[in-house]
Amino acid sequence: MQTHIKPVPSSTGNQFEKAMAANDAAVARFNALPKSLENDDPTAFTQEEDRLLDGLRLADRAVPTSWSELERWVTHITNDGKADVDRDNAVRLLAHVRRLLEPVTSSADWDAAMQDYERVRAEPYDGDKDGDEHPHTVTADRLLNMPAPHGDALAWKIDHLFQPEGNGFIGCYAYSFVKPTLADAVRLAGGKPLGPLA
Repeated sequence: MQTHIKPVPSSTGNQFEKAMAANDAAVARFNALPKSLENDDPTAFTQEEDRLLDGLRLADRAVPTSWSELERWVTHITNDGKADVDRDNAVRLLAHVRRLLEPVTSSADWDAAMQDYERVRAEPYDGDKDGDEHPHTVTADRLLNMPAPHGDALAWKIDHLFQPEGNGFIGCYAYSFVKPTLADAVRLAGGKPLGPLA
């Protein structure tokens, strides 16, 4: 019996889109097969079914990077609301929602904070006034606490935190101070937070 699955319209041209487009192509190919193929050539039909399932699995594993992509992905895994969600996709769905709910810094916000940091570094500082923190420290801490929007931002954070001191050792920091950077590293590497980061 031939299965008809509704393709979902395309969106942006990233890895997610490539996976979804490959699935759409597999669905379109399968839906275009002669309805009699299963009876006329069972071997060819099985091969086409396998090709369809490969496309479905690829789309199942696609990682949405925005809420609109998540909507498209949920439409895919539920066959436009006509199918139940299996356990693997339920786990993926929860992980996607949690990831998308994490605080996000835009590249523009990061760049603006970095410009503030560079400007303060270039300005002379007379010393603490009324116990105020050094502006350089304030702007650096702001960057360290912003979720890194990309690998370059993470690289800056790591370089800033782990600059060797004159004795060849790195500074000793409270875990709460380095935790945002560690969480960035795990997130940008596509890993699952473990231990104290979870």
